[in-house]
Amino acid sequence: MEFNNKNDVWDYIGEISEESKEFYKDGSRFNILRGIYEQLPFFCCNNIILDKEHQKDIAKFLYCQDTGVPPYPGSFGDQPTMWIAKYYIIKEALSLNAKIMRENNG
Repeated sequence: MEFNNKNDVWDYIGEISEESKEFYKDGSRFNILRGIYEQLPFFCCNNIILDKEHQKDIAKFLYCQDTGVPPYPGSFGDQPTMWIAKYYIIKEALSLNAKIMRENNG
């Protein structure tokens, strides 16, 4: 596989994601996010996929978690659907990161 730009990297990440979904269909407990995380160093530097907007979302998540302040005014039903989706993705990623750190540290 040859990568000429960031889009090529993202396309390949999409392929890994689709491949991982196939494992789920077969009843595997394989985690899509972990599959991407573990394969990423074989074809790119993590810095290539860092995005300023995603970093802002992570910072917002951590701030809200630490302070108990909702990200947007109102109750759960008033939160934007996109934010709720991002919340669960970020939460899963941070949980996976903590699990990997525990595994690596014995």
